[in-house]
Amino acid sequence: MGSRLSELPEECISKILSFTTAADACKACVLSRGFRSAADLDSTWEKFLPPDYEEMIAASPTSIPHGFKKELYFLLYRWSGKKCYMLGASELNIAWGDNPTFWSWYPIPDSRFAEVAELHFVWRLDINGRIETRILSPATNYAAYLVYKTATNSWGFDSIAVNVWVRPVDEIGHYESANEIEANADRVFLVQRRQGQGHRGGGRWRLLRQREDGWMEAEMGEFYNDGQGNNGNYIEMRCREVGDDDDKSGLIVLGMELRPKARLS
Repeated sequence: MGSRLSELPEECISKILSFTTAADACKACVLSRGFRSAADLDSTWEKFLPPDYEEMIAASPTSIPHGFKKELYFLLYRWSGKKCYMLGASELNIAWGDNPTFWSWYPIPDSRFAEVAELHFVWRLDINGRIETRILSPATNYAAYLVYKTATNSWGFDSIAVNVWVRPVDEIGHYESANEIEANADRVFLVQRRQGQGHRGGGRWRLLRQREDGWMEAEMGEFYNDGQGNNGNYIEMRCREVGDDDDKSGLIVLGMELRPKARLS
C-alpha cells in the first residue's frame, strides 16, 4: 500500500498528509523520497497552521520569517499543536531600559530578535510584559518564562531572589505595593543556587534551567487561557526585585516566552 501511495503525484500525497497531523507528516518523511518531498510542501503545512497565522505575523513587533510553512509552524507551535509565543526584550517594559547608563541594546548572533538588552547597573530589577490572550491557544494551560543569560563579569545575582508572577488582567493593572508582592508573588534565583527553599509569603520557589539553545530560562508562573476572555483579555508577566538595594550587573535579556503546559502545578 505504501509503495502504491508513493507513486501518486506529489500534490496528491500532500493533500492526503494535510488531513493527518504535523507529527504524522514528519513521520511520513522516512517512508520514501516522494513522501519526504510532499511532506515539506507548503500545501501540506498550510493546513496545520492556525487560521489567523498571517494576522499573527503582521501584528508581531518582531520579525517572523514567512519562509516555508513547515518552518513557520515550528516557530508558532510545539508538538502539542498549541501556539507558543515569545516577546523579545524590545517588547518588554524594562525599568530604566531607555537609559544607556543602566542598559545597553545590541544584536548578538544567537538571538532570534534584532536586539537583546544587557544590564550595566541597577539597584532594583523590574521587567514586565503583556500579551493579548486571543493570540494564544484557547482552553490551554500556559507557563511563562524569562529567557536570559548572565555575562561573564556579572555580579549581584547570587545573593538575591526576584519576585515573579503571571496574572490575567482586563486592562492595565495597578502596581501592587511591596507588601502585596511579598505576600503573593513567587520567587526565583536567576543563577543556580538554593532552589526549593522556603520563604516568607504565600508564593513558591520557581525553577530555572538551561535551554538547548544555550539560554537560561526562569519559570515565572502559570495560567489557564479559556479563550473566551473570561479570565482576562491580557496576561501580565512580571519579574521584580523588592526589598533589596544591592547593585547588580550583567543580566542579558532575550525576552519572555509562553509555552503550553500539560497541567497547572
